Amino acid sequence: MDGGGPGRPGVTRPVPDDPTPAEIINALANVEGVRVVARTSAFSFKGKNLDVRKIGADLNVATVLEGSVRREGNQLRVFAQLIGVADGYHLWSKS
Repeated sequence: MDGGGPGRPGVTRPVPDDPTPAEIINALANVEGVRVVARTSAFSFKGKNLDVRKIGADLNVATVLEGSVRREGNQLRVFAQLIGVADGYHLWSKS
C-alpha cells in the first residue's frame, strides 16, 4: 500500500472489518429478480486467488459481483464490478 497513516487526505487504504459488504448483500437480496448467495458461502472465497469461473461454478451462479471498500480521508469509496462466469469478462463496473 501507500504506507500513509490514518486521516491523511488522498491516502487510500482498505477498510478492515467494515460492515458494508453485509449491507450490500442485504440490499441486493431485496431487489426483485436478483438471486444472492448466502453471505457465508460468498465469504468462503474471501482472500483466495481463484478464477471467477471456478467461483461461479462452485456457487452455481451466472454472474459474480466483486469489489472493495476503501477509506479516503473521512469518506468511503466503493468499487464494484459484475463478472460473467461463462467467460470471466466484466459486464459492468462502477466506483
